[in-house]
Amino acid sequence: TSQYTYIMLNKPQGVVSASNDRRDKTVVDILPDELKRKNLFPAGRLDKDTTGFCLITDDGDFAHNILSPSRHVTKTYIARVSQPIDYERAKEGFNKGVVLADGTVLLSAALIMLENSDKPLFKVIIKEGKYHQIKRMFASFGATVIELKRIAIGGLPLDKELSEGEARLISERELKAIVENDEFGFSDDDKKDDKKDDKKDDSSDDLFGDDSKDDKKDKKEDKSDDDDSDDDDSKDSDDDSKDKKTKKDDDISMKDLKNAIDKLTEKINSVEAQ
Repeated sequence: TSQYTYIMLNKPQGVVSASNDRRDKTVVDILPDELKRKNLFPAGRLDKDTTGFCLITDDGDFAHNILSPSRHVTKTYIARVSQPIDYERAKEGFNKGVVLADGTVLLSAALIMLENSDKPLFKVIIKEGKYHQIKRMFASFGATVIELKRIAIGGLPLDKELSEGEARLISERELKAIVENDEFGFSDDDKKDDKKDDKKDDSSDDLFGDDSKDDKKDKKEDKSDDDDSDDDDSKDSDDDSKDKKTKKDDDISMKDLKNAIDKLTEKINSVEAQ
């Protein structure tokens, strides 16, 4: 049994990500008594109005490991924004690394549209945690985030059985899922990983409505990306076949040349003999 405690809380709005606060209730305050321990703190901060997966622990080293950008432990969010944006432009911008209004250059992030509407819904995957980061990222593309929920840390999704405000202990197996999943969602292999995550959590709840259809659409888009990868693989296969054919042709040419030389040598020897 670990000497440390690791808790998954489905954070509601209006609660601050802190151990203690003079004005507001904290994520530690709302834990059930049976889970409360000394020295508990949230591993990473969610804004007061952001909901979802808040990891609470007393293990400082573990918290550092999952929060450090160099570890590439991803955090996945569902965000609804105020108005439509240029999706392809934003997706490319997130991928390259958004430059914020103050000049801060962010690490690459993944953007996946889940619902195309007057107030579109997106999945966002990041691997760092700047102040109001996702809100500022969308602001760079002219939209305001009106709802935001964290649905996964690394490879561990928020437990769907947890209502807002509820919490439970995280198992050792689940802890490993957090730190072992450090893939992103940009390369074809990463998109396959993201598709697996979609199977594990649809991310649909009362806050964001029923977006199961959008998840299916998202999986279909991911499959298209996988098909692109297959095309690349087949292209490599074709190249290998061409290389083999060229080598075979070269072997035949060398054989013909050797036979011609042998015949010429025989002819020369025959003339000299006469």
